[in-house]
Amino acid sequence: MKMLGMVGVDTEGRHFESKRHLCRCLIAAVLFATAYVLSFGPACWIMTRVDPFHSPGLVQSFSGFYRPVAFAIIRTPLWARQPIHRYLELGAPPDADFIKGWPDGIGWSKPGYTYTVLSCSSSSP
Repeated sequence: MKMLGMVGVDTEGRHFESKRHLCRCLIAAVLFATAYVLSFGPACWIMTRVDPFHSPGLVQSFSGFYRPVAFAIIRTPLWARQPIHRYLELGAPPDADFIKGWPDGIGWSKPGYTYTVLSCSSSSP
């Protein structure tokens, strides 16, 4: 404790609390980011059961919210995407077919429609 004039100020304790708060914030950020990425699989499983023609708002919200994850998956090398596709297929219904080997997109097919979460074409018009 240091003395400033007649008032005692505990600068070391504040510094320790500040570091503890920063550590907690970093841990929370890492846990949130991990949960966000891992939630893409269950979200896809739910979306494979939703008719996109009857719920266009839900489909747009899903695509917008998970666009960064889908973009990261698309930019992952093809050999590393195989376990990701297996994870995405894990809870999907049997009639949903996730499109594998698609170099510039991510999505699935079901009888009656094909859904694309994100498509990034590298060719320009």
